Amino acid sequence: MPASGAVNSYWKRPPGEIVRAELYDARIVNDRVVPTRPRMWHDFLNSLVWLTFPKAKLALHRRQHAAIERWIPPGATQLPNARTREQDALALIDEGGVLLVEGRTMFFGHALYEGLVFGQLAMISRGVALSGTVAEADVELAALLDDAARFQSPEELPRRT
Repeated sequence: MPASGAVNSYWKRPPGEIVRAELYDARIVNDRVVPTRPRMWHDFLNSLVWLTFPKAKLALHRRQHAAIERWIPPGATQLPNARTREQDALALIDEGGVLLVEGRTMFFGHALYEGLVFGQLAMISRGVALSGTVAEADVELAALLDDAARFQSPEELPRRT
């Protein structure tokens, strides 16, 4: 699912009750739209990861969407100040995930690519060991992300530097 040019109110929400359907992960899961901002390296690099790992990225955002739905209280006018441990683990995969695929190291986290673009090499990454080709790793990571018992805290993910 490549990024669209759609920009939604996720980044510019007016005061008032949160419109859950307009949140970033909700747009991806419900509308199959990946919100992007013009001229943003972060979003562009995310779209490249989407092109390489479409099944895993969709599974990640389904999982994040479900976690956010559980996290936001009814009638909330702003997001809570702190993420859950599960959200922290999922964010580490999304932003700093490193896939160890048959002896090869592949970036899944788009913030890692952004760090390379801007010369910020002191990035935190977390690894997930997978097997097979890139396409098989995409399916395998999607299955791991669909397992609600996995990735409940950052401690489950080994650090990679």
